[in-house]
Amino acid sequence: MVSAACCGGSPSASAARNLPDGFASFSPRAELDALLAFSPERRQNPDGDELMATLRSWLDFQGRAARQLKVHRNTVAARLRRIEQILDCDLTDLATQAVLHPALRLDR
Repeated sequence: MVSAACCGGSPSASAARNLPDGFASFSPRAELDALLAFSPERRQNPDGDELMATLRSWLDFQGRAARQLKVHRNTVAARLRRIEQILDCDLTDLATQAVLHPALRLDR
């Protein structure tokens, strides 16, 4: 499950003082590990990199993600459902989006 407090590295002490409780140990890599490590059962299915690109586009562009990715909107919907299964989260939840969006930006 995606959580605000995860077990990774922590920011510097001065930056940690400015973060809300639970975010002091925020590690973008830890939030995305399951997605990065994902390997599809069939090779024609999207792998972790494609799912990361889909998630990044969806968080950046919302309804225009399909156009930006140059795929059908149903493809984006199916990939988002798969991402929810892998990360065990609800992508429509704003708290989840608030954790994943910066994690994706920091992971670049």
